[in-house]
Amino acid sequence: MSHDSPLPPDLPRDLNARIDGLFARWAHPDSPGAAVSVTRHGREIHRGFYGMADLAHAVPIDARTVIRIGSQTKQFTVLLALMLEAEGKLSMEDDVRRHLPWLPAYPQTVTLRHLAANVGGLRDFLEIMMLGGLPLGAPSTRAGARRIIGRHGGVNFRPGTDLIYCNTGFFLLSEIIEQVSGQSFNQLLEERITGPLGMRDTRLMRWDSEILPRLADHHGRGPDGGWHKAQWGVVLGGEGGMVSTLEDMTAWLANLDAPKVGTPEMLARMSAPGAVIDGIPSPYGLGLVTCRYRGLASIGHGGGVAGGRSESVRFPEAGIGIVILGNTDDMGPFSLARRILDLVLGHEPGPPRAKGAADRLARAAGLYR
Repeated sequence: MSHDSPLPPDLPRDLNARIDGLFARWAHPDSPGAAVSVTRHGREIHRGFYGMADLAHAVPIDARTVIRIGSQTKQFTVLLALMLEAEGKLSMEDDVRRHLPWLPAYPQTVTLRHLAANVGGLRDFLEIMMLGGLPLGAPSTRAGARRIIGRHGGVNFRPGTDLIYCNTGFFLLSEIIEQVSGQSFNQLLEERITGPLGMRDTRLMRWDSEILPRLADHHGRGPDGGWHKAQWGVVLGGEGGMVSTLEDMTAWLANLDAPKVGTPEMLARMSAPGAVIDGIPSPYGLGLVTCRYRGLASIGHGGGVAGGRSESVRFPEAGIGIVILGNTDDMGPFSLARRILDLVLGHEPGPPRAKGAADRLARAAGLYR
């Protein structure tokens, strides 16, 4: 844990200790854990490290521990696509088959914007793999994923009319940005985003079996209740394959507030509703999720991979940013980030309860399809 800077006078005196308490169950030399940063108006007000990056060699987590960020990757994929759109190399309104003609003919046009907003209706290739008997832990290839996607011409719904979280869309987006740029995802990422921002440890790591400097082990609970290393065999791309550090993701969150890479217009598009469905604005924008908590807008994204969970979220109206990178899947960073916000704002931790909510929930109880 690191609490070097004195807290501003308008924050609870015991704020650091109370945030530490949220992560106490992982703050042990025999447990994986998390790296956590909390900023307010650009100033870091809490930095904490809990548990181990490597249990076998007693290496603790620190600010430069490299941890998978899972689906947080999607926001980087979208920003790269928007940058290429600004250069005329693609349009978010392009039919996806214009760039990838090997795709089947879908019943209606599916655009790149549909993919980025999770409203394209395509079937998730990871779910298809599992339903077909190929678990995510089994070795697989990108070529195999293309074959799976290419054989599914049916859709879950007409594009733009519903929202289903779909890794296929971001798989295809990452294929397209490599194709139109003539560069690999990592080359483009470093040139356009991570290099300019000094995010020196952030990159795409396609296989869990890769070896990188300071890479944490990722963990889940085994049948015996003890910690086991967790690993997938699936090859990951722009849908969820990136790794990063607390230092780098804090820099990324600052960029979303005051962009050095990308433009304010691009970032506004990413956080705006990606569709209006049955009159309701979608919480999913283009690679970012916008919702509300205690009346405050929250803009961010989470990530889940084998043995890892993470969340990076901003509450712009309060000037608060929170990064949680965990190397265990025994953690709920989405909820933990909101418990941290409660502490910063001086609320008792826990979801707010609307008057009469219990009665309304009781009346709604039942079996749904």
